Parts: sequence; C-alpha cells; structure tokens
Amino acid sequence: MKKIATGIALLLPLSLAFVFIFSPFQHHDDFDYPLIKSTVIIDAPVNEVFDYLGNSDNARDWSVFVDHITTTNAIEVPDGSIGSERRCFVNADESGTQWDERTTLVIPNRKRQLVIYNLVDFSMTADNLATEQIYTPLENNKCELTFTVFYKDTKPTVGEYLKTKLGAFHIKSIFEDNMNNIKTIIEKNQAIALR
Repeated sequence: MKKIATGIALLLPLSLAFVFIFSPFQHHDDFDYPLIKSTVIIDAPVNEVFDYLGNSDNARDWSVFVDHITTTNAIEVPDGSIGSERRCFVNADESGTQWDERTTLVIPNRKRQLVIYNLVDFSMTADNLATEQIYTPLENNKCELTFTVFYKDTKPTVGEYLKTKLGAFHIKSIFEDNMNNIKTIIEKNQAIALR
C-alpha cells in the first residue's frame, strides 16, 4: 500500500507538469492572452469559407461534436451577423449537453467572434469564454482558417485556468477534426463548382 501511495505521489506532479508544458491552452504569437488555437489551409477563396461558416445549419455536416445548431433570433438578426444568437446541441433530441453563442464581432472575410454562455451538462465549465474564427486570405485563392477559444475581457480564475489547461487537449482534438471536415467539404464544393 505504501508503494502505491508513493507511486501516486510521484506520478501526480509529473502528470501536472505534462499538462502545463504540453497543453494546447497557451500563449501564441500575435495574441496577448493564452488560448487554444487550431489552423488549417483550405483551397478555396476566403469569402466562400467565411460564408459557409456563417450558416449555422452547415454545422450538422462538419461538426464531430455538435449534432446541430439552432438560431434563436434569426428573424431579428441574420445568422452569422453581430447580435445573432444560436443554441448548440450535442444530441439530436436536444437533451443533454448544449450551450448558447452570441456573435459579438464580425469583420467580413477576416474574423467572426462568438461569446459562449449557458453551458449545460458539461463535466467542466468556465465563465467568460469566447471563440473566434479567423480568416486569412492566401495566394492562389486559398484561405487559412483558424479557430480559437479564450477568456474574453478577463483572466481566468486559478480553477478555470487549470480546467482549461486540462480540457484543451479534448477541445483541440475536436477543432482539428472539425476543421478537416470543413476543408474537405468546401474543397469538394469548390471542385464541383469549377467543373
């Protein structure tokens, strides 16, 4: 029993060190705050990528985590515009894990920022989270798409910081799968349009 306790006592600091060193939640170039970041290059014009992600209905095709997204104020505010709100559902029957997002910043073909709130049925939660879609036009009609998650206008508490450091591995994995799906769909649509 003593050996097990000693092993756990040694393993815990090593595990924490691994999480702190290798967590995707960290400082990145061009940002003044820690965030989770994932990037992909898509062989399509930036406006097509921006428009595609501005339509919440498309999430059911590309997301590996969300079953569907329902806009909640589309009559008053167009989807993907400043002030538009939507609810993200993990399950098709709209039970269980879900959250709301509000678009707070739109720079056409450059950036879309959404705040995240009303998190339901998550094992870990935090306040003041936001996400950005950053669009960078590249040569030859290509687009660099970046997704981020960060704390907007505040620093996380120690508890939130630790949870985010740990949860960042899962979030980054979801981002990468989603972005690969977005790339595949948009490039396939682009190829069909060019025929």
